[in-house]
Amino acid sequence: MTEQLEKEFASIELARLYESQGYKEDALVMYRTLIDADGTVDVVSEAHEAIARLEVIADTAAAGNAELKPGGYRENENKVARLLEKWLTLMVIHKRVNVYKSIWDRL
Repeated sequence: MTEQLEKEFASIELARLYESQGYKEDALVMYRTLIDADGTVDVVSEAHEAIARLEVIADTAAAGNAELKPGGYRENENKVARLLEKWLTLMVIHKRVNVYKSIWDRL
């Protein structure tokens, strides 16, 4: 986003929209632009709160990524594979029970 566009379209609503849609960096830029451009106390205080919140989220995500083990993804994949296998087994059993019930009802 160019600096001119940031100043022209800077609004608290657009910053909130960026944040809600996951565009955290764009939201941070928009909030900082609002602090510089807008003199309204409510907007500036909300922008400061949002910046603090987004920076905490970014720091937490960075710390979480640093703690991942190299084999962590494989472990998660194995857990998901086991859960899917159990779910599929339960679905097959459920289908068999329904077939047996329909046969029993016909007798």
